Amino acid sequence: MLAEKVEELEKGKESRIAVVGETKRKKKSSAVKKSKRKYRLLEQAKAQKAQTEGASSEEGGKSI
Repeated sequence: MLAEKVEELEKGKESRIAVVGETKRKKKSSAVKKSKRKYRLLEQAKAQKAQTEGASSEEGGKSI
């Protein structure tokens, strides 16, 4: 633990801890972006389906 702190002070951004932390941050950021994209697409599909169902039910009521 102490060696990690010393290495971080000596090497800065090039230390092992900094590199590993940056990698973890990038993976988490990518996962969050992917998740947001997935749920945004699902919501759009759901809204589009609701619009098409609403339009078809309105047309069905007018054909009496």
